Amino acid sequence: MYSRRVLLGKITALILTIGLKALSAQVSSDATLSGINGDDHYPSSCGTGARPAWCAGSDMGAWINAYVAAYGPIGRIVIPQGTYTFSTPIQISQTANQSMTIECTSRAAVLKYTGSGQAISLTGIGDPTTELQIDNCTLNGGNAESGADGIIAHHFQNLRLTNVRIQDFPGVNVLFHGVIGALFIGTDLVSGGTYNYEIQPDTEIGFGSNRNLMYGGSLQYGGIANFWDSGVSGIYGGDTGNILNGVTFESLTGGPQFILEGTWNDAIENSYLEYFQHSVPATLYQGWVGNYAGSGVGSNTTQTARNFVFMNNTLVTPRAGPGAVTASLYVVNSDGLLAENITDVGAPTYGLYFNPSGMNSEARSSGLLIGWQVGQYANQPAIAHLEQSLGQPVAVGEFGYGPDATASSSTNQQVAAEAVNGSTLRTPFSVYGGALNPDGMNPSISAQEVDVDTVLGNSLLTRHGVLQVYSQGAANLGRTHYNLDVQPYGGTTQIGNNGTPFNTVLTGTSVVTWTRLRPGETEQEIVPLANASPVNFGVSCSPQADLGSASLIWSAQVVRPGSVMIRILNPATTTVEVQPVTWGCHIIQ
Repeated sequence: MYSRRVLLGKITALILTIGLKALSAQVSSDATLSGINGDDHYPSSCGTGARPAWCAGSDMGAWINAYVAAYGPIGRIVIPQGTYTFSTPIQISQTANQSMTIECTSRAAVLKYTGSGQAISLTGIGDPTTELQIDNCTLNGGNAESGADGIIAHHFQNLRLTNVRIQDFPGVNVLFHGVIGALFIGTDLVSGGTYNYEIQPDTEIGFGSNRNLMYGGSLQYGGIANFWDSGVSGIYGGDTGNILNGVTFESLTGGPQFILEGTWNDAIENSYLEYFQHSVPATLYQGWVGNYAGSGVGSNTTQTARNFVFMNNTLVTPRAGPGAVTASLYVVNSDGLLAENITDVGAPTYGLYFNPSGMNSEARSSGLLIGWQVGQYANQPAIAHLEQSLGQPVAVGEFGYGPDATASSSTNQQVAAEAVNGSTLRTPFSVYGGALNPDGMNPSISAQEVDVDTVLGNSLLTRHGVLQVYSQGAANLGRTHYNLDVQPYGGTTQIGNNGTPFNTVLTGTSVVTWTRLRPGETEQEIVPLANASPVNFGVSCSPQADLGSASLIWSAQVVRPGSVMIRILNPATTTVEVQPVTWGCHIIQ
């Protein structure tokens, strides 16, 4: 029988033997792994005397390509800080179950490209098991040949750029063709010759670029624009759900910050968009949504942009020079825009500009606008300008501007809306400005005007309550056109903060022929006006030409449904020949 001490010794020896065997196996495994990913994962070592056997070429691009050729696009390579000039394009092509990381020790590791084409070209098969991650690197194209691009990814999935800076490429800093699920975190794309960040569908295979996300970082000083998602439909659909969140847009040029064409469900949220110049001589829009053929911006696609979300953003838009306009957002041929909680602290001519013009096969615009504040620091606060065509609705929520409103409604028009060709403007309007009273609703400055101008018998519909103007400013409904139809839609219509609700406003015209009127004589004529009711808030009829005497007096009354009686009196002491002229009638009921 063994003593307790001997037994403990044997047990200890057994444990030690097992542990050493496990450690030996681990060391063996690590040694085998280091044969691929040990010192060999430093491509910069190819430029030293201790050159690994797999090295080829004379610059960083060739060395990374040599690593990929030797071991495949897998594992992790590390690039220490320093400047690495290269002219050999880096080419990485991934198939299923391949994951690779290029890690720089800091942004002070600068890859300086001097070649042509693309500095980094990525191709894939659209497989979710693949991944390429680039961390902490600076990719500089300031000395690249004309038209060179930074990173181009084709039919690729799961590209990750973390704390990366890509700058100064004569073409595009980052360009996607049919890319899915890319993720940028804290990445800065600066001074691209055309665009800093461009997304396109893959027209060869037909896949769109879908769900590519950019969080934080910045897009600065793009030559044409900072961001462009062309979104033209492919065989399997267009670009969808590409989102920029918390991004800083900065620009010195006269071009837009972003262009969205033919996309579905893109979004720019929680971001800051700034132009450094305080005024520009030419027309300038911060963002183009749903671009149209013939505009000269973007690809001039005929595809409608759908369901773009523009939310929680702050903008600084310059003031326009003589004969020009500026706007926070320009929307043309777009369905389902959601713009919410937007503040422009610059001096735009328009906060939002809907425009139905262009040669687009789907010429329409619609959307929901909530909480848009424009021109907070402008001498003349800006307006939202809405134009509708081809039967498309716009639902308008709250609009407002800051404390610099003046007392003249003519220089503080808030919402100008025009509906043509059977389209509809839906409310509630809830417009306000100036300093608010303690109740939070009634401004102390009467500085607003709502001008809803419908053409060709279109309609303004209230949807969730009343049409309101939170001031004593004017609300002009159809001030230059007849046949305005204001209809209740689940609620009543109201003008003024304490105004009386009404159901509709009717206008009509009719030529009325009178006989001669002797002194003190009265004559009356009945004219038709569809839907006119004897129960109303007032009837007004006026001649549109000279009646033959300035002393004539007239009044109007709805005497039965659909019929308005105009009564005319000659108070003079002489007989008057009353001229047959067109009369216009206006009824609130």
